[in-house]
Amino acid sequence: MLSSRVLGIRISGKENKEKVRKLLFDLAHFKNLWILLIKRYKELYGYYPTDQSILYGLIADREYSPRKKEKLERFNEVKESILKDGRLTKFLSVLKEQKKKVDNNYLLQQIIRNVVKSFSDYRKAYQEYQHFQH
Repeated sequence: MLSSRVLGIRISGKENKEKVRKLLFDLAHFKNLWILLIKRYKELYGYYPTDQSILYGLIADREYSPRKKEKLERFNEVKESILKDGRLTKFLSVLKEQKKKVDNNYLLQQIIRNVVKSFSDYRKAYQEYQHFQH
């Protein structure tokens, strides 16, 4: 049996409520942009780019420098592919703007982890579905 819990938070003051509402909206927008970018990438290049460090590297303010050479090559491939498509480039640009709006790296990384997990769960569920169809 599945159970769910709801956490209630009281926020006093109209200004504080508006700040929280704006933050939640900005985070949801950030998440939706990632989903759209990843789906469009899949349409164009045949796979979902769902490596968390690469995704965060795309919007990072500093240069992406992983420890492994293969990771850097993969990052460069994804970045170059994004820059070849106008829609992907626009998504990336708006993602960077959203990052500045939110200005909380921890929350942004959590959103990216959530998006990556959602795509992973989707692929697993789809594979199971395909398995049962045959």
